[in-house]
Amino acid sequence: MTLKASDFKKVTLADKKIFSEYFSKYPQSHSEATFGTIFCWEHYSPCKYALIDNHLIVACAEPGNLSYRPPIGEFSAELFEDFLSFAIANGGDCPVEFPNAQYIDYMKEHHPELPIYPERGYFEYYYRTSNLAELRGKKYLNIRGQINSFKSHYYYNVEKITPYNVEDVKSMIDEWEKSKPLEKTPMMKGDAEAVMRALENMSALGFEGIAIRVGDKICAGALWEELNKEAVDIHFEKGLTDYEGIYKIINQETAKFLLGRYEWINRESDVNEPGLREAKMRYHPSKFAEYYYISRADIL
Repeated sequence: MTLKASDFKKVTLADKKIFSEYFSKYPQSHSEATFGTIFCWEHYSPCKYALIDNHLIVACAEPGNLSYRPPIGEFSAELFEDFLSFAIANGGDCPVEFPNAQYIDYMKEHHPELPIYPERGYFEYYYRTSNLAELRGKKYLNIRGQINSFKSHYYYNVEKITPYNVEDVKSMIDEWEKSKPLEKTPMMKGDAEAVMRALENMSALGFEGIAIRVGDKICAGALWEELNKEAVDIHFEKGLTDYEGIYKIINQETAKFLLGRYEWINRESDVNEPGLREAKMRYHPSKFAEYYYISRADIL
């Protein structure tokens, strides 16, 4: 079968069952290959998908680039070659992006003419849940100090996000967005909308989350999606920085909530933002979910 543009259709919430069936059979490790990311960021990067020969193929149109992700399913060299030709003919500056390593060795062996580039800004940080929950050892000394300082100033409660408190969480997100600088990247501008989309569809998406309440006010929250039986993806983590140390609190409390259920926590990428990278490295990741792409410049 030859892949065609007409094979692709827009992703809607009703399609979650299809994605869940594929991801259950072929577990993913990167947030770019989750239904939660695809759905919640539809306003920023609208996606389409095709079902071809028992494979799931996703195309996403980020600002300035249309990219295709390799088929999810049992490996088929014939289908992948068809996919590759189609993506090169129809994609943008980075026509193929690889949110997992399944096809990297194949590309290096069979297509040495197409270099594979790592995109460090989209490498995702994996931490052992126990490490984030317990924060043992000298390497976490400073973080423990900030947590203790927060606890000396505030008494807080941890709440599971439910329909009973979701409006309070939304109010926190509104306040968080207003506190951000006016100069933002397009992705940053879309962040609050993506969180709201997640909060409004938590049940349908299969998301879980917790919130931190100080007094009568929600001042932080986290939302996550199961990646596989061993790992969750923290899609969103927001807090009001007027409460100094609040991000350290929501980070640890999320890990405590997940301890015993999942071995790994994926805290997603740093999108090449220096401050965010420094913050993520401060927690000493155990491994990364890598991300690769091919460039049209090499094709030409």
